[in-house]
Amino acid sequence: MTRRRRMPVLVEALSVIVRNRTIEEKYAGGMDAYRADCPNGSFCSDEYLSCVLFTTPFDVGQFVQLLVKRGFRFVEEGQAEEIVVVDQQDGPTAPCRWLKVGDHPDGFQYAALVDDLGDRVAKPRGWTLEHSLTIEGRKVSLERLAEMTWLRTQGDREIYWDEEHQEEVAIIGASDHLSPLERCRRKLVTVHGDVVRPLWSVTPNGRVVAHGPTRVGEIADLQARWPMLGIVLGPTAGSDRSAMVKPWNRTGQRSWLTKAQKLVMLKVSRLARVAK
Repeated sequence: MTRRRRMPVLVEALSVIVRNRTIEEKYAGGMDAYRADCPNGSFCSDEYLSCVLFTTPFDVGQFVQLLVKRGFRFVEEGQAEEIVVVDQQDGPTAPCRWLKVGDHPDGFQYAALVDDLGDRVAKPRGWTLEHSLTIEGRKVSLERLAEMTWLRTQGDREIYWDEEHQEEVAIIGASDHLSPLERCRRKLVTVHGDVVRPLWSVTPNGRVVAHGPTRVGEIADLQARWPMLGIVLGPTAGSDRSAMVKPWNRTGQRSWLTKAQKLVMLKVSRLARVAK
């Protein structure tokens, strides 16, 4: 069994830090399950601590609530007990007897058990200072986020345009504040691009409806308004490939198609290529 390295963990934006021994005691499945269940790709750990990074206070609250429901103690009588939230700008949101936060010479912050700060720091996989939240990121309230324009999904980050500051802002988190419809819309745009494509829908009784040229970002609204087996996107300019979008329901989950329904969708997909 490989022994984890003894080193501090990275602190950026809003960091949720928990001792590994608490995870092993209280989280079903221990460290492996905790790592797998973390809602984004920012998880990192050393021998003693585990940390997950967020950008919005809402996402922090959702994650902390999940841990509290599993028996983790948060803030009691003004003291952070088993969960510590560390603000990159303001430090721990509540005093904690077992955690210390320090400044690294390279310009970022890190945290460790008291008297255990060192020079090497555990960071999320692929992390670089140049593209870090320390350099690029900042805390964003949901109200402020609502005023920004979503641009794209990039790895575990949502990229927004901040009109006031005339810059792109990277948001990292579970995005639980988004409605199922908006999550569906963003996934479609990420996969297919926000372009205009010929579009056909297939109703539950197998009828094919031609919608004409439609922007990909509008597909989720079509699926939410009318019951349908799915949607077929016609080929784009310079390509002969069509694409199928499976049914969507109000929980945001994709519905499964029967074998007969799949055959109908495949037939429409072939017709879409011919129609080009």
